[in-house]
Amino acid sequence: KNYLLGPFLDYYKNNAVGRLFDLDSEWYFAGNSEAKATEGNDFAHALSYVVMPERYVGGEGIGSSFVAEAYFMYGYVGVFFVSALIGLLILTLYNVKNIAALYFGFIIYDALIKAPRGPFGAIMLAAFDLNRLFIVAAVVVLALVLSRMTHAKDVV
Repeated sequence: KNYLLGPFLDYYKNNAVGRLFDLDSEWYFAGNSEAKATEGNDFAHALSYVVMPERYVGGEGIGSSFVAEAYFMYGYVGVFFVSALIGLLILTLYNVKNIAALYFGFIIYDALIKAPRGPFGAIMLAAFDLNRLFIVAAVVVLALVLSRMTHAKDVV
């Protein structure tokens, strides 16, 4: 299991497109369950189920942290590298001038702020959510079409 990218991996396996290829993923939509804790890649669900199984199935949980995920997966070295990666990402986004990079930073800002008490995979999920990417692509295509229509009227 890859708990570090858990929410990202689970989302892409179990979204509408992923479900076309693997119909055995009802656990993803079932809330807190034994199947979600044991079959999923979400460290918060797995840890909550191990520590307090009855309360977890009843709807409670203890959450996660990128530090806990990195330590569980790779020890202190993992914590160092994941923390450095997040720091580098924040530093890079602070100095961006490109509109695409600025969009990326705006989208993942919330996940970055919540990273010390949330999953690392939420950063990736925020950046590459299919719904969000579809909307951005639709807006870009619409802007290009309107721009060409306006330009065509100016030429005539």
